[in-house]
Amino acid sequence: MCMVQRCGSNVLCEALSRTGVVGHPTEYFTPAFPEAEALGHDLAGFEASAWARRNGVDSIGDFMARVLDEGSTSNGVFGAKLPWNAFVSLLGKLRSLPHAADLDPIDLLASVLGPLRFVRVQRRDRLRQAVSWALASQTGHYASHEAAIRPPIRPPTFDLELIDGLLREIDESERNWDSFFADCGSEPLVVFYEDLGCDLPGVVRRLLDWIGESPAAGVDFSDLRHQRQSGLVNEEWVARYLAMRREPEV
Repeated sequence: MCMVQRCGSNVLCEALSRTGVVGHPTEYFTPAFPEAEALGHDLAGFEASAWARRNGVDSIGDFMARVLDEGSTSNGVFGAKLPWNAFVSLLGKLRSLPHAADLDPIDLLASVLGPLRFVRVQRRDRLRQAVSWALASQTGHYASHEAAIRPPIRPPTFDLELIDGLLREIDESERNWDSFFADCGSEPLVVFYEDLGCDLPGVVRRLLDWIGESPAAGVDFSDLRHQRQSGLVNEEWVARYLAMRREPEV
């Protein structure tokens, strides 16, 4: 699953995991970052992550093998989500494996993960995506249930320059995904954040049909732990940003 932060991927990943046929997608391939421990991101850092230490993993080869086992369903399908800003780090790690240094990105990924199918999750409203990211980056609450289990890293404060910077990062990351798919000649299935809220079961069915898998019987998406986090603060910040930038809202 190829994405940029704050596009609804947590909701979609949990829904897909419940189907029992497309792996257990999450962010397995995240480079280390300063607040990883505070955010409970045990997998950040690959073979040097807290998860790797707990599981006796000390090499990238072992890490990939254990992740593939943990992230696969009984039918052998593995699922993962990958933000653009982690993609280059993943390729670098994989190139350290034997006989992998000279492979192009698609062949490199396939040599470790097996046959590939790409789902690209995007958000049409990038300003609201940047505002959501700004809020999450300050509070550390990247999922809806996290506010109940730990306090915010710091109180959120409107920051025009932060939102501007995140808008630029979103635009650049989406252009990089565009270039990646154009260069490799692979056509992803595109899913939009806005459609997840309108018809999540329909999005999941379309994705499973595209992959060629059928869900387990009686899958229920009504009580997902992950929920959309948009609220009054998000809308206040959007309105404030537009007023300060003197841009009419579309």
